[in-house]
Amino acid sequence: MQATEMASRRAARSVMGAGSVKDRRRNVVAAATPHPDIRQEAQSRAPLEKSHLFNARFVPFKDVQTQKLSGEHYSLDDVVYRSADGGLLDVYHDMSALAEYGPDYWRKTFESRIGTTRWPFGSGVWSKKEWVLPGISDDDIVSMFEGNSNLFWAERFGRESLGMSDLWVKQCGNSHTGSFKDLGMTVLVSQVNRIRKQNPKAVSAVGCASTGDTSAALSAYCAAAGIPSIVFLPADKISLAQLVQPIANGALVLSIDTDFDGCMRLIKQVTAETPIYLANSMNSLRLEGQKTAAIEILQQFDWQVPDWVIIPGGNLGNIYAFYKGFKMCKDLGLVNKLPRLVVAQAANANPLYKAFKDSKASNKAEDLSKVYAPVKAKTTFASAIQIGDPVSIDRALLALQDSNGLVEEATEEELMDAAARADRTGMFNCPHTGVALAALIKLRERNIIAPSDRTVVISTAHGLKFTQSKVDYHSKNIPGMASQFANPPVAVKEDLGKVMDVLRSKFASVKKAAAAAFLVWAHRSPGGAASHAVHIGNSSGGGAAHQGLHSSAGSSGAGAAARRLPGVVAAARQLQTMQSVAAAGPAKGAGMGVLPDLACTQCASTEGACSMPRVVKRGGGGGVRTGSRHGLMQPRHGGWLVDEYSAALISRWTAGI
Repeated sequence: MQATEMASRRAARSVMGAGSVKDRRRNVVAAATPHPDIRQEAQSRAPLEKSHLFNARFVPFKDVQTQKLSGEHYSLDDVVYRSADGGLLDVYHDMSALAEYGPDYWRKTFESRIGTTRWPFGSGVWSKKEWVLPGISDDDIVSMFEGNSNLFWAERFGRESLGMSDLWVKQCGNSHTGSFKDLGMTVLVSQVNRIRKQNPKAVSAVGCASTGDTSAALSAYCAAAGIPSIVFLPADKISLAQLVQPIANGALVLSIDTDFDGCMRLIKQVTAETPIYLANSMNSLRLEGQKTAAIEILQQFDWQVPDWVIIPGGNLGNIYAFYKGFKMCKDLGLVNKLPRLVVAQAANANPLYKAFKDSKASNKAEDLSKVYAPVKAKTTFASAIQIGDPVSIDRALLALQDSNGLVEEATEEELMDAAARADRTGMFNCPHTGVALAALIKLRERNIIAPSDRTVVISTAHGLKFTQSKVDYHSKNIPGMASQFANPPVAVKEDLGKVMDVLRSKFASVKKAAAAAFLVWAHRSPGGAASHAVHIGNSSGGGAAHQGLHSSAGSSGAGAAARRLPGVVAAARQLQTMQSVAAAGPAKGAGMGVLPDLACTQCASTEGACSMPRVVKRGGGGGVRTGSRHGLMQPRHGGWLVDEYSAALISRWTAGI
């Protein structure tokens, strides 16, 4: 019986054990089942009902200028950069198809995609996919969730420097490679990725001429997609941070002994002869991504249009991109007007500003295109806009004309001062943002921009990419530049007195606070050199009052000292005429010093009425001994000891209070 029961139990345990193993294996398999990635989830998402109507294509830019289609057009899958007559191309959207969905729909759709990880809509660019590249597959998109950059309220800079209450800085440099170029490069590289999938031989690599930021963005996005990249850089004309980015991302970097314009001529020749795809802004695909920053600004203002948008201008594609973004929102009814656009150029590379100035001087604004002429760009700290012959000049002229825009310039000193001045209010600006800020300062000084105007300055890159220019500025190492907002580090020895001297020179309040703090510290406990009371007076023969700095004397800790702090502060203020102990005049007897008349804070006596001894003696050990005890504590050394160093500190701290 027992044997049969035991056998049954073993069989039951065996069955249970087998089941447990199976269950565990099942759980392991379930846990190991991969969750669909965000690309796979995108493939299962149903498209918009009328999305098949959306389309975009290349058309000659002159068709956009004349607002009349000539019939010439190209697929976005074609490798083409110029129209038949050699002019620029533009990406043309079927606005009537987009208008099938009303403005409320687009506003809600864009809002619903902000900050998500839904592929590809979490990107600030691809959250507007239908307005960018409506025909591209989600699986072809190369994105790093770029865009969605913060709109910084420049409250203090606006208020203190410009008298403005509604100044904002769009931080486009807060992006993967540190500049706004990411917005355009995600679009261009995505389209190249699509072309290569369709025809692997069509494009072997992607190339660009660059002043730094374009090459960084191109190399990063190509690296993410596994596409070879080539960059032409002007030798010794970009920052080390900009140079190292394409190198780190595996691009072929050619450092060419010329300026940007020379690099641009070469890359155009190379891409005309080889299957290397041109990635510069003459390729209008990039502008489709850059225009989304304008739409973001409207979103961030709850679809209210700012009065002014100030944009650094070099190759001038960005001014047109912002214009195009604002205009699409207006044409589709999301807003009812355009902001006024300002192009800010460095004075060392200012062909558009010169044309604008000459046109204004002749009172013939319509002649702007006729008076325009390229210039030989000079070296500027704003190296990314050091361009004398901008490719997108015609685009910029259209944007300025349609937005009633302006052009302003900034000298090297003006742009560096403006950047440094704004940095002191919490920003960390690149030199190009300094150009835009300097332009703003000038327009405010002439009251063209009013104090109440809502104004947005476009910050195109992160200041960390241009640290050497900041080091040179704050070190005052720039020849011919005063660097009036420089803030160089102060070299100080490991000496508290010297440290406090520096602090006192910078902060007036330290003179009061440090004196009080020292006295509290000095009285914190009865023992130790740091706790000895501060009784510094003159000899009774001198008739001066005992200064009585012992409001917290006798306390056993910081708490008691703190409770007596008002008295300490009062005593400190009575020291306003006190001179250095070392500099005090001689009194009766050798080794004594006479201090000015001060009232005793304990007995309120002045002159010779205080009965306490008031003798300061300089001891052989380098200390200052006083005979005053005032019954507050028993001295360890026959009197309270304040070393000469501390006494001198008190003199320094309280001078001028």
